[in-house]
Amino acid sequence: TELLEYIKSIIPSEIVEGGNRTHIRPLELDINIPNKNLAIEYNGIYWHSEISGGKSRLYHLNKTTECKKCGIQLIHVFEQEWLEKQEIVKSIIATRLGIGNSVYARKLRVIEVDHKSKSEFLQRNHLQGDDRSGIRIGLIDDGGQILSLMTFCKSRYDKNFQYELSRFCTALNTRVVGGASKMFSYFIKRYNPDSVVSYSDKRWFTGGIYTSIGMTQKNDTPPSYSYTFNGKIVGNRMAFQKHKLAKKLANFRPDASEWENMKNNGYDRIWDCGHGKYFLKILSN
Repeated sequence: TELLEYIKSIIPSEIVEGGNRTHIRPLELDINIPNKNLAIEYNGIYWHSEISGGKSRLYHLNKTTECKKCGIQLIHVFEQEWLEKQEIVKSIIATRLGIGNSVYARKLRVIEVDHKSKSEFLQRNHLQGDDRSGIRIGLIDDGGQILSLMTFCKSRYDKNFQYELSRFCTALNTRVVGGASKMFSYFIKRYNPDSVVSYSDKRWFTGGIYTSIGMTQKNDTPPSYSYTFNGKIVGNRMAFQKHKLAKKLANFRPDASEWENMKNNGYDRIWDCGHGKYFLKILSN
């Protein structure tokens, strides 16, 4: 209800439907904005987890896919994100709806951002928060305020690529027109990479920003999961790999799988929609 009322408040002249079952029958869309080709799901952690809510590995992805067939982008907001990072959630949705300040990148200056400023900016403006990037490129206005940030690290998951574009975001309620392209071009010229990979969260984004800067979609990664306990997300799967569980769980059985050990200790899990994978290979002269 809070999310629905917020959306109605920022686009008062638009039709905003609650509980729509027209597009992907028999499934329901919590919030639908027909003129914007946008729908939003509010996913309570308890009710959207695997055991407590009966939501399987493909549930959220299938809903996203069915909406895409109808030309609708579906955003999944997890309850914890709304409760703990509400201003960031509001900003992403408002920007998608065309609400907020627009600034042109040509009026901004590219800088290399120090570690502390990068961490503070990501904590304020990115849903995933801080990262461990070694390369931090920002756009600042005449007053020295960072309005957009793009970070890079060595490729973590696919060693066929040299670098990974780790984070990209703008200041809350701000759209920097041409910002991603300007920062990415600076990175290419300054660091001369032979390849770059990045991942777009399909729960939130379509990946269009990556193709707009010249990257190619390679493939989609399958849905992944985060563990929940008492209706709250407590960490992603990487934090609960089996070799780490003996030190984390009161009741650990080495002969049981990761998932079996977690279930035996009262944990549940919630699935995302996977990620779009994008890459750029740069031919040497």
